Amino acid sequence: MALQNISVGGTFGFGGTSISGSTTQGLLVSNSPANLDFGATVVNLAGGTDAISLQSSSAGGTRSFSSVTVTNGGGVGLLLFNAGNVSIGGGSIATSNRAAIDASGTNALTVTLASVSSTNSTGKGINIDAATGTLSIAGGAISGSANEA
Repeated sequence: MALQNISVGGTFGFGGTSISGSTTQGLLVSNSPANLDFGATVVNLAGGTDAISLQSSSAGGTRSFSSVTVTNGGGVGLLLFNAGNVSIGGGSIATSNRAAIDASGTNALTVTLASVSSTNSTGKGINIDAATGTLSIAGGAISGSANEA
């Protein structure tokens, strides 16, 4: 599902969101000022692309999820690049061959996850750079990453 360059503001709710088998980003939001509520979100990908990708939200807007359950065999689990306000109320992220979470330039994180795991990432298992807010992870594991977690 791609929501790109949407100039409409306001608040949009999607209830629950379930994505599997996509060969492009599972969920991509880019350049939208809208407040987007995806509810309980499940993304299951075999690999090669990012599961949840929230990018370039300089126009404002909040992206919220009551929970996420992400399994990805070759792409980033949760990519936040200048994503603006991001809220995740619970869930888990498990990836192989890439980072479970890669966040940079993102402000106002309010993210709580029960488990985050990355196995054999080509980079870091978790990468946080120039992000502000709160990221709380109760458990999980980072193993075999090419760089430090």
